[in-house]
Amino acid sequence: VDTRYEDTCGQCLLPTDSAWNSCVGCDGLTNGTQVDCAGVCGGHYRINPCGYCKNTLRLDFETFGVDCNGGCELHLQFDECGKCLNISDPQRNACIGCDDVKDSGKKWNVCGVCAIASDPNFDAYGRDCTGNCVLSYVDTRYVDSCGQCLLPTDPAWNGCTLEVSSTTASSPTGSPTTASPTTADSNSKVGTEKDTAATTLTTLIAAVCVAAVLIIVAVCLVFRYLYRKQQQALNQRFDVLAATYVHMDENPKHSIRAPVQPASEMPSTLESVPDQEEDDD
Repeated sequence: VDTRYEDTCGQCLLPTDSAWNSCVGCDGLTNGTQVDCAGVCGGHYRINPCGYCKNTLRLDFETFGVDCNGGCELHLQFDECGKCLNISDPQRNACIGCDDVKDSGKKWNVCGVCAIASDPNFDAYGRDCTGNCVLSYVDTRYVDSCGQCLLPTDPAWNGCTLEVSSTTASSPTGSPTTASPTTADSNSKVGTEKDTAATTLTTLIAAVCVAAVLIIVAVCLVFRYLYRKQQQALNQRFDVLAATYVHMDENPKHSIRAPVQPASEMPSTLESVPDQEEDDD
């Protein structure tokens, strides 16, 4: 079993050795055609520098499997930022912002808002006046005119502006209490603003009406002008026809009357008949 023999290639090997007769080609000749790595006799497939069995006729035979670092590590690839990193590296595509734009500088903050990271209010975006992150507009609290952090639907929203002091209430000493000057001035200012808004709206409506009337008048004038031009054109055509028209009665070629011949030219068709009384005589 352990006896070695000399093979065709002159090698002293066991017949079971994989190198036995290795010099014999697939065509049966010593040092003849070899089988390529794809199992084809005389084929073009070979093992490239990175250990891949590829066709030697490929343009990338030598570089197939080579990574961005010049080695044969397939997990190293260029990212969208041009850096050669492992495909599982968390720093891959770090230059791409949360808006999918390269070098935009935008990142997600704690509240899930995509904003520029260098913005001084970066951490404040997405928070209401309570300092908490809000998920929707309905849950967002704002500071009202009274300085209160409330929901706009809260009954206490702008509650301080609705308090109007009574003018008929009496003080503990019996003297009537009047509205504070601040409240009166505020109410007067609100009334003035309403009057101004109403006046502006009325003026705007009047201007629109005047413009509409002017447009209608302009359209009517244009139609009238076009109608008169059309009438003038028709009258001119009729005048031309009348000037060139010759009445059929005045044109001998188109007369339907029979020509009247003179009596001297009319043929005589009557024959004289002798008087019978003369014959009797």
